[in-house]
Amino acid sequence: MKRYAIKMVFFFFLAASSSQALGVMISLSTEELTKSSDLILVGSVKSVESMWSEDGKFIISRAKVIVNSVINGKWDKDIVTVEYVGGEVGDIGLKVSDVKPLKQGDNLLLFLKVRNGQKQKMANDEIHHTIAGNAQGQYAITPQGIAKKDGFSVMQGRELIDNDLPLEVLIDKIRAVKK
Repeated sequence: MKRYAIKMVFFFFLAASSSQALGVMISLSTEELTKSSDLILVGSVKSVESMWSEDGKFIISRAKVIVNSVINGKWDKDIVTVEYVGGEVGDIGLKVSDVKPLKQGDNLLLFLKVRNGQKQKMANDEIHHTIAGNAQGQYAITPQGIAKKDGFSVMQGRELIDNDLPLEVLIDKIRAVKK
């Protein structure tokens, strides 16, 4: 009985604390994000679909993002598919602490990498990208044109992160980075 009570307290604590937790990570500068990205773009989320991974072990989400402008890298299509871990399938959900889910209608600047180094297209002629640096690799763009980050905490180096600055200033910083 004592062992059961300890397990119940542990699971209660885990459940209560995890819903409010934010990911804590090492900060990445705009230069580091730029150098680790294959594609950097400004776009808006058209749709998001969650599903089980191919091996059935976890939930992934795939967002279709309308490409408004390419800041760095090569992309000649109107839509890019962005894949990340987390989402909801039926009554089951998965939330990852350092991943900020994309939502339909979001206007974003995204630092993207080709998924798992995938250089060839998927069977449906699609290339999937992931977000470089997880939550750090996405900026929400406000209606006033300000690039903002949120959804994570860093252990150190907060001063390295560009945040709450005009979108054009951020784009200039990205374009100034030599790969």
